[in-house]
Amino acid sequence: MSYFCLSAELFVKIAKKVILSYLKLFIKGEQMLEFSDIMSRIKRFLYEESGKRILDKDLAVALGFDPTYYAVIKKRHKIPYKAIALFANERDLSLNWIFFNKSIS
Repeated sequence: MSYFCLSAELFVKIAKKVILSYLKLFIKGEQMLEFSDIMSRIKRFLYEESGKRILDKDLAVALGFDPTYYAVIKKRHKIPYKAIALFANERDLSLNWIFFNKSIS
């Protein structure tokens, strides 16, 4: 059995293209989730993975951020697309599910 592995850089390039296509859908009327909804989905996944309560600092670490930086982007409602794309790739999660609450059809 062979596995196809993407470098992080290639994955980020692909993720950017996917996100841009999602933005086009958004313009056409598809609704992307907001910052708090997206982070709640990731927290829920981490909770199911670990079985323990997930705090903002745990979410920050999982996304590769310092908790202080996460507090800043949370306050500004700035969605960290690159970090989420890398997180999703590492855990085999669908960006469709994270950003739009849709399963892969």
